Amino acid sequence: MEEETDNIKLLKRCTTFSLGGVGYSGRISNTEKAFKSLLKRDDAKEIFTDILDDEESKSGGKLYVLLGIRWKFHDLYDERLPEFLSSSAMAEVTHGCMHLTQPMSKLAADIKDGKYDFYQEKEAVVIDR
Repeated sequence: MEEETDNIKLLKRCTTFSLGGVGYSGRISNTEKAFKSLLKRDDAKEIFTDILDDEESKSGGKLYVLLGIRWKFHDLYDERLPEFLSSSAMAEVTHGCMHLTQPMSKLAADIKDGKYDFYQEKEAVVIDR
């Protein structure tokens, strides 16, 4: 339970959105690990709604949540997407070794267009030979 609380705090405080290996070492960020852990919970929708509604939540965490609700909670995604697409806020994003500041609306459009769907965990396919 404490680990899950820590994951929620980490996501709320996250200022940088990044998926996949980042930085010179190409490691997965602790925030991405926290996000994927929370995504698997039965109460993920409630947790994500709380993060979106919390005025203290940072842009990076909110972008992770937007991605998560796109993948899993389509009704909530359809409801919340417009606020991201119309946002004038800027957000930090890391792609590999590149750290950029981009409009939140552009990153939300990238999520909408499926740019980050590659990072969604898929079930392994076993081919019987």
